[in-house]
Amino acid sequence: FFNCLEGTHYSNSRQCLKSINKWDRLPYFVRPTKYRITLQPFIHYHNEADFYFRGSVTIECVSEKPIKRVMFHAGKNINFKQSKLKITNSNSRPITIRSVLYISSRKWLLITLEETLQANEPFTVHLRRFSSKFEKKKNGFYFFHYTINKIKRYGANVLHSPFYAKNVFPCFDDPQFESEIQLNIIHKEQFVSQSIMDIKETKELEDGWLVSMYEWTPAMQVYQFTFSINKFSYITDYSKRGHLIKLWAPEEKLKLCKFSLKTVRKSLDFYEEYFNSTYAFDKLDVVTTSKMPPYETGSSTYGLLIIMDSILFIEEDKVLPRYKQIYVNTIHHEIAHQWIGNVLRMEWFDALWMIEGLVGFMEQKIRTHVTQYNHKLATALTQTLTGLFADDQVSNHRMAIYPYSAKHVEKFFDDLIFTKGFSLFKMIDGVVGEHNFQYAMQQIVKDETIGPLSANDLWHHIDRVLKHKDLKISIDFLMRHWQSKRGFPVINTKVISRRSIEITQYGNQPDNREFTWPVPITYLVKNGEEKTDFRSVIWLKERSKLIEMEKVISDDDWFLLNPDQIGFYRVNYELSNWILLIHQLRSNHNAIPPIARLQILDDIIEFYSKGQILGAQTIFDVISYLENETEYTIWKYSKTIFDLLKSFFDMRPSYKYFKAFMNKMIGKLLYQIDWMKSDYRTLTIHAPLYLYGSILCNGVRFGDKSNWFNVLKFLHNPKASFDQKLVIVKSLSCTEDPEIIETYWNMMLTNSTKYKNLYSTLLGSLAKNVHARSTFVNRICSEKVNITKNPFEFAATISAISAFDLPNDCPALNQLMAIRMKRSTGDNFRN
Repeated sequence: FFNCLEGTHYSNSRQCLKSINKWDRLPYFVRPTKYRITLQPFIHYHNEADFYFRGSVTIECVSEKPIKRVMFHAGKNINFKQSKLKITNSNSRPITIRSVLYISSRKWLLITLEETLQANEPFTVHLRRFSSKFEKKKNGFYFFHYTINKIKRYGANVLHSPFYAKNVFPCFDDPQFESEIQLNIIHKEQFVSQSIMDIKETKELEDGWLVSMYEWTPAMQVYQFTFSINKFSYITDYSKRGHLIKLWAPEEKLKLCKFSLKTVRKSLDFYEEYFNSTYAFDKLDVVTTSKMPPYETGSSTYGLLIIMDSILFIEEDKVLPRYKQIYVNTIHHEIAHQWIGNVLRMEWFDALWMIEGLVGFMEQKIRTHVTQYNHKLATALTQTLTGLFADDQVSNHRMAIYPYSAKHVEKFFDDLIFTKGFSLFKMIDGVVGEHNFQYAMQQIVKDETIGPLSANDLWHHIDRVLKHKDLKISIDFLMRHWQSKRGFPVINTKVISRRSIEITQYGNQPDNREFTWPVPITYLVKNGEEKTDFRSVIWLKERSKLIEMEKVISDDDWFLLNPDQIGFYRVNYELSNWILLIHQLRSNHNAIPPIARLQILDDIIEFYSKGQILGAQTIFDVISYLENETEYTIWKYSKTIFDLLKSFFDMRPSYKYFKAFMNKMIGKLLYQIDWMKSDYRTLTIHAPLYLYGSILCNGVRFGDKSNWFNVLKFLHNPKASFDQKLVIVKSLSCTEDPEIIETYWNMMLTNSTKYKNLYSTLLGSLAKNVHARSTFVNRICSEKVNITKNPFEFAATISAISAFDLPNDCPALNQLMAIRMKRSTGDNFRN
C-alpha cells in the first residue's frame, strides 16, 4: 500500500492498484479524524422513481507517512463532478489534483496529487456536492413507506453496518478507523429526524426546508453511524439511571408500542446493572420501520435503534407468549449491542463471531433475569445442539477467519457464527465461573484505553482481569485452539477400573479426526460424586487422559460427562454405560438434569446415524422414557427422533408394529388429557399448554382414527382459549391418514366463517406435513382461498400457501396477488 500511495514506485494509478491484489482494506497509515456531513433526501414526490438524495462531505485526515495518493471508499451510485472535489493542506491551501480513478469492483476512489503530503501533516478532503439514488437492497440509505388512513407516507433510514457507509457518502469505510462525526440533515418541515446525538440547532431554509444540525459524536467507526427521517411521533420513558427513552412510530400506532417501550427500559436497566456501566448517552431513540435488509429485524448503533414494526407493534394481551418472546429477544439483542459492538467493538470482521456470540450469550442472561426462569434448556436446543449440527456439516468452517473483502464477510456470516459463538462464550462462563465472567466484562467495558478489538484481544483482556483468580487455564490458550479449528471433539470413554475412567478425544469429521482441543471435563456419577463446578473442571488437552474418581464406581453406577453442557462436544460411552443411563431415564429420569437428558437423546441419534451405536433397540429403549417426560423443550426435540425412526419403517410391513409401539409409548401422556369423556363441554387439559401440543400431535400421528376425532372435540370446547385452539389445529394436522386429511380440509372449508382466524394455521401446518402437501396442491388451486380481513391472518395465509410450492397457473396465486395489490393502497399499515 505504501509503495502505491507514496507515488514514486508506480507512476500509473492502475499499475499501483494491481500491486495490491485482492486486498480490500484501506491502508492503516492514512486515517480520518473528523467528518462533516450534510444530506438532503428528496422523498416527498409522488413518484418513487424520482426519489434521490444529495449531500456534501468534508473529511479531516492525517497520514503517518508521506503520500502522493489518497484512497477512500465511495459507493458505485455516488455521483459527483471532479470540479466539486478538493484537497487542502494544513494551511487550507488547495493541492492540485492530477487524476481521479474509481475502481468499481472495490468501490475505491484513488486521487493522485501533483505534490506530496508530508508525514503527520493534517489535510482535508472536500466534496462540495454529490448525489445518489436510494439503495434498492436497503444497504445504506433507503426509503420505506407505510399507509395511514389510505394515505401513503414515506420515511428513510441509513443502515451502514457492516460496510455500507460508502453507499451514503464517500468515507473510509473500514472499522479500524474511528472519527468524530457532525451531521446536518436537510428535510421538509413536515419531517423529523433521529440520529446518534441530540439536535443542537434547527434552522429554517427556503421553500419549506429545514436543516437539523446535530452535536458532534465521540470518536466512532463510520459503519456505526446512522440516522432516520420520518413523520413519526413518540412516547417516552426513563431508565433507572435517568436516561430518556423515546420510541418513535406513526402517531396512530403509538398505542401498540407501550409493551415494547417497557421492554427497552427493562433491557437497558439490566445491562447497566450487569456491566456496572452507565449507558454512554443521555438519550436512546428507538425508531420503527416497515423495511429492513433481508433477514434483519433490527439494527443498533450508539443512541439509536431501528427495529421492524412487526417487532415493536405488540398488543400485549393478544400476542401468543412464544411470539412475544421472539419480539422481546430482538429488543434484548439490539440493546446489548450498546455495550457489545459499540463499547466493545471490532477492529475488523475476523472478530464478528466474537461480538455476535457474546450478544447471544447475554440474551440468555437477560431472559433468565427478566422471566426468573432458567433458560439453559431452551438455549441448549436453539443454540448448542444447533451449533453442533451446523459444525458437523461438510460446509462448516473455523471461527477465526480473516475476511479480505466485503463478499468474504458475507460468505461466512452464517448460523455457525451465532450458535457456536454462543456456545464458546458459555464455555468461558462455565470454566471461569459466572461471577468471575461478569466481573471480567465489567472491568473490560469500563477500560477506556481499550480500542477496537481484534479476534484475540478480548481473550488477553479476560486473562489480565482474572489473573489473580487462580484459573486452571488461560482463556487466550483455550480460545486460540477452539476458534482456529473446524468442528468439535467427540469424547470416547472406557472404564478401566472401579475408580478410573479413560477419556479419549477425536475430531468429529475425517479431516479433523487427529485434532486435539483443550476440553473442559465435568461429570456426574450415580453414586453421588459430582464435579460440575468451575473450580473442579478437569482439562483434557492431550489425546487421552485417565480420570481418577474419589468414590468407587459399582457395576450399577452410571456416569455422565458434561452434565451442564459447559463444553461444546459430544460424548460416546461404552454400551454398558449407555444401558445404565437409559435404565435411569426409564426408572427416574429426574435423577439426570434436563439439559443432560436432551443431550443424551441428541448424542444417541447422532451416533446411531453414523453407525457408532449398534442396534435400533437402543433408540427404542431411550425414547420409551418419554412417557414420563414433562419438559416441553425435550418433547419438542423428540420429533427429530420420531422422524428418524419413522424413516426406518416407512413402506415396510413392520410399520404397523412401530406405530403400535409409538401409540403405547405416549399413551400415558395422552390420558393426562380427559379426551375420552363424551361431553366435550366438560373436557379439560391437565397437561400444561406448552406441553400438550407435542402430546396431541404424536397421539394423532401414531394413533388410530379415534384419536384424531377425540382431539377434534377440544376444538369445539367453548372454554378453550384461542391459544389452545391454535395448538389443537396444528395437532390435528399431524395425521398421516389421507381420509382424515380430506375430512379435515372439508370441515375447515365448509365452516370457513367459524374457523376463519385459524385458517392460515391450518394451511401452514398441512404444508409441513409431507403426506398432505402433495394431496393439497390440486385442492388449493381448485378451491376459493379464504382470505380474512385480519392483516396478520392475511400475511400468514400468503406464507402458508407459498409453502405448498404451487404451480404458476394456480388461480389461488393470482387471487392472492390481486388482493395484495388492492390492499397495499388501503388503510393497512402492516401490509
